[in-house]
Amino acid sequence: MSRARLIIRATSVLLAIVIVFLAGWRVASRRTARVGAPADATADYGPVEDFTFVDQSSRPVTLATLKGKSWVADFVFTRCAGPCPIVSKHMSDVAAEFKDKPNLMFVSFSVDPDYDSPAVLANYAKNYDADPKRWLFLTGPKLKVYSLIHNSFHLAAEPLPSQNPGEIDIMHSLYFALVNGEGRIVGVYDTNDAAAMDRLKSALKKLS
Repeated sequence: MSRARLIIRATSVLLAIVIVFLAGWRVASRRTARVGAPADATADYGPVEDFTFVDQSSRPVTLATLKGKSWVADFVFTRCAGPCPIVSKHMSDVAAEFKDKPNLMFVSFSVDPDYDSPAVLANYAKNYDADPKRWLFLTGPKLKVYSLIHNSFHLAAEPLPSQNPGEIDIMHSLYFALVNGEGRIVGVYDTNDAAAMDRLKSALKKLS
């Protein structure tokens, strides 16, 4: 391998490490409860800022669209060759388990909105039998999507340099976030942590 390619690879690894560190710092530095803490009356991670995106059916979706409903959010992209299918399967399983909760929604934000058009998201949603009335896959202007993830959810979402033309790599959070009917984040749960997922399900069981 050439010296130049070694330098590029080393730089990419270092950048990924820095992004992971900053993502952890974002959450750790918040004034509210711990990541993965139970969603209850005392857990408050702050409000979700208003947004205007479109879903897999090309319908406009804003924060007001979800007012009065609790919702579980995640962050994925359809070209993801890594953990996204696993994260989406977790979301699908939770949606199926709580299908009888009429005031519970599921919202997946694309971290690759330049590619993930409504049609692409609709095709991806079919892989998980997603009900478009309950599980929304959202896309919109990239800067606004990333601003929402960084500033409201305080989670990671950063493109990484790719060594191969045509490939894409995005560092993004594998957490679920629970948002209440007032648009406030009341829980954040690591999808790789079985105990955290159990806490999420416990919180969802308390919903009407």
